[in-house]
Amino acid sequence: HLEHVEDEIFNLGYSGVDNAVNFLEGITSLLGGHGGDNYSMTVKWDGAPAIFCGTNPENGKFFVGTKSIFNKTPKINYTPADVRRNHGHSQGLEEKLLLALKYLSKLGIKGVLQGDLLFTKSDLSVTKLGGEKMLTFTPNTITYAVPSNSELAKKISGSKIGIVFHTSYKGKNIESMSASFGVNVSRLKKSKDIFFMDADFRMDSAVTMDSSETDGILSNLSSVHSKAKNITKFLNDISEDKAILPLLKIYINTNVREGSLGGDHKSFMVFVKKRIEEKIEGLTSDAGKARKKDLMIALLSKIKNMGKSLDQAFEIRDILIGVKGVLLSKINNIEGIKSFIRTGKGYKITSPEGFVAIDTIGKNAVKLVDRLEFSRINFTASKNWV
Repeated sequence: HLEHVEDEIFNLGYSGVDNAVNFLEGITSLLGGHGGDNYSMTVKWDGAPAIFCGTNPENGKFFVGTKSIFNKTPKINYTPADVRRNHGHSQGLEEKLLLALKYLSKLGIKGVLQGDLLFTKSDLSVTKLGGEKMLTFTPNTITYAVPSNSELAKKISGSKIGIVFHTSYKGKNIESMSASFGVNVSRLKKSKDIFFMDADFRMDSAVTMDSSETDGILSNLSSVHSKAKNITKFLNDISEDKAILPLLKIYINTNVREGSLGGDHKSFMVFVKKRIEEKIEGLTSDAGKARKKDLMIALLSKIKNMGKSLDQAFEIRDILIGVKGVLLSKINNIEGIKSFIRTGKGYKITSPEGFVAIDTIGKNAVKLVDRLEFSRINFTASKNWV
């Protein structure tokens, strides 16, 4: 599970501050043209469903599946009959997995790969966008488009299925497999029936940062460290608080859905009070209501005592969000397959879903996503293709 870079300060405490700063410094260095092999990035594609495929290390058989291959009772599909038995409840999913089983076996996959399905043949259409004919496909919320007369469009339209691979797995059995970010697709066999690619972000001449922009970011990240040192104990404590941390994350996500990235201890108290009062209303026993009310009073008192420190943590998080925004504005200049959202008034250009930053030494990763943009998309995108 990937976390947003700015939330690492709550997830991991002070070490999360180091984690976030190191990631953002590493990406700044990449965009500033200073290279370095410690960090890399992949593009987050809005594909669906997530497909797992490859050779089951336990029996040497090719399979396809969804995340349900990791269920207590795994749903692993070796044959069309397996797909129909395991996924027949969902016609759309069944059809896509049947095609994945038929075609992805041609790639000669060693081990197990995870990817996001981009399209099957029936998902492709030609649409006029900005006066230009574009080949489009909409696997989930975002519509992807390429000029219909381009070589890329010819390759896509000539295929039966399209997928972007982003994670590889190794292990003695599926249950204990370990994941590694990135896939070397050059090792896969070519087939005209399959459009496949990796999710690696490749530097483009349009993606550059000058020295003043770089210096500004590094100065902001330095201030993050300075401010975090003043509340080190608080950050470490809250990262281990099993009562407050889950509520804090729900509060942050609720704010995002309502159009805000920030927060403070007073509005957090209001949120917690309202949330628990709603739960109290749903209880029938007086004893249950009394216990919930006592819990609410204790939590509100705890948050009030956190007051200044929690506000300082949100100030630090705001700086990280600001830095992330600058970096996203740069890397969103990437050329290639264009991204649109479908609205009631037609198509509107948008950024990629986001990016994943990878620490190639520690093998850690975080998400870089414009959270307000994609919260808005999920509410406003016309989804009559579903």
